[in-house]
Amino acid sequence: MPFAEEFLKDGKWNIRMLRECISATEAELISQILISQTSSPDKLIWHFDSKGRYTVKSGYKQALALVNRPVATTALFLIMYASAATANLDSCSLTSPWWIPPHGCSVKLNCDAAFKDSKAAFDIVVRDSTGCLCYVLGNCCHAISPTHAEIIAVHSACSLAFNRGWLNAIMESNSQVAISLSFLDSPPPWCLAALVDDIRLWSSSMQLSFLWVNRERNQAADWFPVTRFQTL
Repeated sequence: MPFAEEFLKDGKWNIRMLRECISATEAELISQILISQTSSPDKLIWHFDSKGRYTVKSGYKQALALVNRPVATTALFLIMYASAATANLDSCSLTSPWWIPPHGCSVKLNCDAAFKDSKAAFDIVVRDSTGCLCYVLGNCCHAISPTHAEIIAVHSACSLAFNRGWLNAIMESNSQVAISLSFLDSPPPWCLAALVDDIRLWSSSMQLSFLWVNRERNQAADWFPVTRFQTL
């Protein structure tokens, strides 16, 4: 059996090789696992614990739960990016009474996500110091929780800033948990670790800022994900 890294090619899953070693169904599920974009190191995790740490207590608890119950083999993650729409817009005005523009030459990326029944949609709205709309990015995807959906939105915003060369950009979200995970040093839940590691690396290398704002100040990004659910 090949090593795990041999199933990766150019930062993506090698679907052909996966299908040669496992069933097509398992290959499809594995290919939906998100891969770090910054080559963060692999981690050994215990997926029955929110922090991925094994303890005798957690192992005993899981053993009791499996007593007299058939054990099914299934993928641990059901996460998939499905591109829905990406729009690169010419300059136009998109301001609101609550939104505060960034200073100087910086840009502000407002991001938000909506989640329902393992389905999520997120959007990122980018504006400059004059309130002029620079870019809009949106996707529909599968997520495992509302927090996961919000982290995907912040992760995509950071990736966009990195690819566009927007140094000192400001990330705004109305998710307190997502913002806290983005800049605090505390260990993230294991299921979000790959995305959070990317966000923190981009943050340190590009001097990004992360701000929590209420829903009114995040109104532009908040409206789009709800409407995208109509396409899911």
